[in-house]
Amino acid sequence: MVRRISWVLLIFWIMVLSSIPSAEAARRKPIEEIPTASQNQEFNGEDLFLVVKEGRYGFMDRTGRVVIPCQYELANPFVEGMAAVMAVSHWGFIDPKGKMVIRPLYFQVGDFSDGYASVEVNGKYGYVNKKGFMVIKPQFDKAEKFSEGLAAVMVGDKWGYIDKLGHLAIKPQFFRASDFSNGLAVVMVFDEGELPNPSQASLGYIDKKGNYVWKPSK
Repeated sequence: MVRRISWVLLIFWIMVLSSIPSAEAARRKPIEEIPTASQNQEFNGEDLFLVVKEGRYGFMDRTGRVVIPCQYELANPFVEGMAAVMAVSHWGFIDPKGKMVIRPLYFQVGDFSDGYASVEVNGKYGYVNKKGFMVIKPQFDKAEKFSEGLAAVMVGDKWGYIDKLGHLAIKPQFFRASDFSNGLAVVMVFDEGELPNPSQASLGYIDKKGNYVWKPSK
């Protein structure tokens, strides 16, 4: 009886193993079944490359074919499926098909990150989403991209951080502040009475609550 069960189990495992494709079979997978660059291109535009012709900017694919005509005064590479382009001295955003998703209304913009991009309106910076809606009203003197849910913003002459609702998460107190990476950000400060000479600045690391994990040092 035990021997009969063993044979049944052996036959079962042979059937299971024979149904799993070998590594060699996987390598022979038809190339047309593998996602192509053009498919990825339509999704996020990261397979499109900036080109300039007669002083105007457009985008080409990996074969060198111009897929978005050279018609813009300036342009940035695609990030998160959107590219900032300048038309009539104002910045807007296009998608990988060349459609102007966000009309050129702004004097300055940043690239998209975490779904938001900074824009300047009458000298103040706020943020729009990918549909062009102003999700954080223009109120900051300068603004950087979002990283890990926070963005460095300048209020007066000091930098702090806001969250994606536009609320101050870390009060403005730094001479300069970087993006967050792995939960930490580098900040630049000066001792009381020091002139703001970057070569004499003290650098430290803060966490997302604004606490120093490495106190500023020179």
